[in-house]
Amino acid sequence: MSSRSFRWRPRQALVWWTSGKDSAWTLHLLQQDPAWDVRGLIAPVSETNGRALLHGVCGEMLERQAAALGLPLQLVQVDWTTSQARREALYQQALSAARAEGMEFVAFADISSAQLRERLSLGVGRTGMEAVFLLWGRDSREHAKEVLDAGVSSWSARSIRASFRPNSPAVATTRTSWTSRRRASTSRERTTSSTRSWNGRPIGTIEFR
Repeated sequence: MSSRSFRWRPRQALVWWTSGKDSAWTLHLLQQDPAWDVRGLIAPVSETNGRALLHGVCGEMLERQAAALGLPLQLVQVDWTTSQARREALYQQALSAARAEGMEFVAFADISSAQLRERLSLGVGRTGMEAVFLLWGRDSREHAKEVLDAGVSSWSARSIRASFRPNSPAVATTRTSWTSRRRASTSRERTTSSTRSWNGRPIGTIEFR
């Protein structure tokens, strides 16, 4: 029997970051498990406006979220109007670079799309890494309840330009649809914010004027 001792180390992973609740919850689960070492976030964004492809969150917000979480963020710029093959080639290029730095896994937050899971697994596998899906197969209602019971909350608002008449139906409808209402500023454009928190601790806030 060999006398050499083997040093255990956690599995190094990146989180595929969409800025949504499911990718945030995936990150939370990984960080609660000592078997995992999350080394950073990777987010696909539009090369046209820098916004997250899935939720449209601006690049500055993504950067603030990563900074609040204390994790490096890599933005992968893609043209969402191009072919799927071209987008996947860009993703694989970014992941191959991460693999060269020692990354082993990419964690996705998908729950139920078998076709998407297969495509992601194959694409990640071509880079020498492995895709993991911690939320896969969860009941959506139970998943939502678990997230809410843990104290995860979010507020979002949209910017309304002063060119709208203050009492117009469009403005009134938008006001009532806000998840979090704020009093209007006296500037030409109302100040709004978007914030996510975890057990009362904000993980990213930005104001737009």
